[in-house]
Amino acid sequence: QRRALLDKEEEVARHVGESERATKRRRAGADNAARSLAELGGQATSRLVVVKQEKLDLEGDLEETQENYNFVVRSENARMTQVDDLALLAIASGADSTAVREIKSRRLY
Repeated sequence: QRRALLDKEEEVARHVGESERATKRRRAGADNAARSLAELGGQATSRLVVVKQEKLDLEGDLEETQENYNFVVRSENARMTQVDDLALLAIASGADSTAVREIKSRRLY
């Protein structure tokens, strides 16, 4: 009976020891997971900073492109106004209005 009791105590001690080791393994696994998540969070934050900088750069490029486009439109409008003024002057000076319209409607490009 005494031997059976000692065997039972040893079995319980082994079970408790295994349980403690399993708990430590689970804690270590959780710590590793937390570290991995922290690293991923840091990487995501770094990538976000890079993406935001790229966005700012592209917005600057877009603004510059828009300014260039507006300049070209204003220049073209001014040129067309000059052509219209010259056409009116030619007609007022006695040029054939049909010929002036034909010249104005020519595509130069």
